[in-house]
Amino acid sequence: AGRAAEAVEPALRAAADAYEVDGNVEAYYYFSLALRALPEDDPRRFDALLRRERILRAWGRRRAQVADIRLLLQSAERRGDAAHAAVASIRLLRFYLEVGRPHPAERLLPKVDERVAAVPDPAPFLVVVDELRSELAFMQGRFGDAEQHALEGLRRSGHDTRGLRQRARLLSRLGQVKGGIGRYDEAREAYEEALSLARRIDNARLEASLLNALGEVAGRSTHYQEALDYFKASLHIDRELGDRFTTGRKLANLGLAYAAIGLHRRAERYLRKALELHEAVGHPGEWGDVVVALGEVVASLGDLDAARALLEDAAEMARRRD
Repeated sequence: AGRAAEAVEPALRAAADAYEVDGNVEAYYYFSLALRALPEDDPRRFDALLRRERILRAWGRRRAQVADIRLLLQSAERRGDAAHAAVASIRLLRFYLEVGRPHPAERLLPKVDERVAAVPDPAPFLVVVDELRSELAFMQGRFGDAEQHALEGLRRSGHDTRGLRQRARLLSRLGQVKGGIGRYDEAREAYEEALSLARRIDNARLEASLLNALGEVAGRSTHYQEALDYFKASLHIDRELGDRFTTGRKLANLGLAYAAIGLHRRAERYLRKALELHEAVGHPGEWGDVVVALGEVVASLGDLDAARALLEDAAEMARRRD
């Protein structure tokens, strides 16, 4: 026990150093080592769990990720830490939205509001909740509410690094709404402003997300070469970061863009890669979209039996989700 306790500080230092340079494999190892040695009531557990959970998210290891979020909640409740309880609740809410589960996200919102209200300075938390409320409203087709939540968050956002990061995320939500209702010029404007902020604060993960969003707007506007350039730039950042969570969507977007310009073999290759990744990281909603797109591409290549099988798989997935 004594030796384990002595190993905690060096392990946490090594994990933090690796984490800062995106050395996720090494950071995960050292955070796990420290967590095995830390007592349940040690305040350092929360930060170690929070960072490990972010690594698991990037890797697309959903079950392990949500298990760490549950441990975050337990740690916060055990120590009676209001700020930590709010952080953990918000992480769970974001998790539900990222895996396409709006119903549990909606049920969780009152608890999130309660925990945020208990924090001495709730302002930074309220901005994040505005972002997530916007995302939830968009998923539910409530575009007006989604826009209002994003605008409310922008009004609350600060101008320090944390505030600028949140502004970029809220502008991304605003761009999502504008794109969803077909106002592509306004969507592009919001995404470009967000991209400028992401680059200003040197947030590569956010930059990759916004490049992908700009590619989607370009594709919907039939500017396919521009879309391909954005998707490739975004995918390049993902690969540098080792981030598997969002890579499937970008591979799928590349496949869709190639299909739109008639390069069906290339489209098939990217869509199959996207399908494999969505299955690995647990994206059932996006999995279905990719299967449909792949079925259409395979039909264009003349394999009607394979296309029919893919479309039947997509229909079965949709029935199970309903």
